[in-house]
Amino acid sequence: MLRCKGVGLDRQPDTGASIGVGAVERLAAEETAVVFDDRGALEDLGPTLRANDVQSLAGARLRAKGHAIGAVYVGAHERGRFTHDDAELLALVADRIAIILERAKLYEAAVAAVGSREAVLG
Repeated sequence: MLRCKGVGLDRQPDTGASIGVGAVERLAAEETAVVFDDRGALEDLGPTLRANDVQSLAGARLRAKGHAIGAVYVGAHERGRFTHDDAELLALVADRIAIILERAKLYEAAVAAVGSREAVLG
């Protein structure tokens, strides 16, 4: 399931939206970071991004264990604001965020397991 969080998203968290609909899902479906130089290319841009006059967007998917778990994106008021280097940096940031999220998930599972063990053993 794709989890979306942030300003101007087309989907709410935990809706079970399939990848392929909406700006965030389009970013998450790509293998590499994506730069949209003109918001005209994003007819499904969320109302908050439109209201804040976002003209260009760059984003990258978050991947854990080979699966898309979300996307991270940044917007700018100017068209053509993001370069290839910006996209590469954002892809690195996305990779690090995905690692952090996966480790947090593992930590939560470990804490729950210890709690269960202590409840059984007293």
